[in-house]
Amino acid sequence: MKLTSILVPLDGTVQALSALPVAQTLAGLADATIHIVHVHESPVPMHDLLSRLGVRSDECGGCVVNQAIGTPEEQITAFARERGSDLLVLCTHTAPHHPAGALGRTTRAVLASSACPVVLTRPDRGREPWPLRRVVLVQDGTPTSACAIDAAATVALSGDVELVVVHVAAPRVAQATAPGTLTAPQYVDQPQYEWPAWGREFLDRLTALGHSPPSVRLRLVLAPGESGHDVVRVAREQHGDLLIVAWHGRLEGGHAAIVKTALREASCPVLVVRAPPEE
Repeated sequence: MKLTSILVPLDGTVQALSALPVAQTLAGLADATIHIVHVHESPVPMHDLLSRLGVRSDECGGCVVNQAIGTPEEQITAFARERGSDLLVLCTHTAPHHPAGALGRTTRAVLASSACPVVLTRPDRGREPWPLRRVVLVQDGTPTSACAIDAAATVALSGDVELVVVHVAAPRVAQATAPGTLTAPQYVDQPQYEWPAWGREFLDRLTALGHSPPSVRLRLVLAPGESGHDVVRVAREQHGDLLIVAWHGRLEGGHAAIVKTALREASCPVLVVRAPPEE
């Protein structure tokens, strides 16, 4: 995954501005350009645009400010596609009194249609600077979840960032069966030997599947549990500043359980990477 262009949609609310510090940190690490886009039903005079969005002059240094005409649900993803954006950073919702962690209509539509990874921030994080010291990558051993390793490696290589790979393993969890799956051992007779050996194999497999450069510092955490709640709990215990998860692109029904739980419960921004279509 390359990171040269980051798109931040802003709608003029103070909630939306919570995405800007996150984008600024990521852009600073990768020397990427931030493109701010405001979608409205009619053009806004450019000299009034920053004031309308609530962006201070010290927050937009080096940013390219754009506007598009139409509906946000359609124009944001279209703008990202036309400009070749590598990453979208936006707030989970901007409406006041919205349920915590629930996606707003525009964010949900953008997440469902975006071809590039999306970082989602909660509005309550505010406009404070966002330090990035530790990235937590969720994996279940399958090639699908390993698609997120490229995004994690890109962020980790951009600065002095530790990459923690969290594999939640529990005896009651149904074992994944996709080709290339590497799951945790159900039984361990000699844990002092078998867990470290399995951990090395797991990280080697992740590196191979995700085409991750060998210089990335990876640390594996094997955590007991069996749900998205356990993933969030471990991420919090590891003091993660960014949680990275992969998904298939569907939110309805029982799909994307970990993604939805992370958005509801994680205190840090969540980077969502869409897995390629299954053959």
